Amino acid sequence: MERHIFRGSRTQRGYGLGGFFTSLMRRAIPLFKSGGRYLTGKVARTGLRTFQDVMAGTEPRMALKRRLAETSDEMFDDIKRKIRRKMTGEGIRRGGMRRKTKRLTKSQRVGKKRKNNKSKKRKTSKPKKKACNRKIKDIFEM
Repeated sequence: MERHIFRGSRTQRGYGLGGFFTSLMRRAIPLFKSGGRYLTGKVARTGLRTFQDVMAGTEPRMALKRRLAETSDEMFDDIKRKIRRKMTGEGIRRGGMRRKTKRLTKSQRVGKKRKNNKSKKRKTSKPKKKACNRKIKDIFEM
């Protein structure tokens, strides 16, 4: 006699903490790729220029020091330019024309009053208080 027992899947399929890191990496990998390409180009260019300086007769240590300083300045300028480009603009463009909403008057907002089957008692209005004629002393007045 065979028993049928539900066993579920062998691998975990929930999102959990692993799902968080997966989505984080999914967004970070393109950034790492573009940054890696940028850095690879800069390193190759710096190495080539340093090698040219050494072949021209400059001391290797001084050539490397000068080229690294130049490259770091170029990278800093690139970062500033990129930030400036991102930080300027006119905001998010929205598609289509915006329709002006029609402002309703008080009578239009209230609409029909609901009928109440209970007997209504008239509220008697309280007499209005007279405005105070006393002058309030100013705390800065001396």
